Amino acid sequence: MARGGPKPGGSRTPATARRASAARRPDQRRRTTGVGTPAARKPDPAARRTAVTSRAAILGVVVCVLALALTVPLRQYVAQRGRVARLRATQTQAQARVDALEARKRQLQDPAYIERLARERLHFVRPGEVPYIMLTPTPAPVPAKPAAPGVAKVDGTGPWYSRLWGTVDTAGRAPVRKP
Repeated sequence: MARGGPKPGGSRTPATARRASAARRPDQRRRTTGVGTPAARKPDPAARRTAVTSRAAILGVVVCVLALALTVPLRQYVAQRGRVARLRATQTQAQARVDALEARKRQLQDPAYIERLARERLHFVRPGEVPYIMLTPTPAPVPAKPAAPGVAKVDGTGPWYSRLWGTVDTAGRAPVRKP
């Protein structure tokens, strides 16, 4: 192995790298900060403006992709929240109905309540009691005016069967004209 040649790993020692850098021609040397012309240090304003514009465009595309990617899950989330609210309202109504039915069940298990219902609705009495039922007179029905013979009256008054028969009766006749 020769001195100054590359090592088996292929890497150079720092001293070898410095010698190789010094051996280059001046125009081939790497430029470091502070070296070079002032024009080389300042970036071109047009290039900088393009870089900002391309960055803004990339950011805009990323924001649009994120917005499109989140639209469907967000819509499903809002729809599920609505469904949950409706189901909770239904559950509240069902629970209120269950509570009312349980109260009615407790009420029907009370013997005093059952006895009162039997007396009011079915007119039951205990042995030895005398039942009295007050009957209120019903008003007498007002007789309807009989229609003239041969003329069926179809004007929408009276029972349904009279109106039906009136339409059947007048179906084959010529229309009646009023003067």
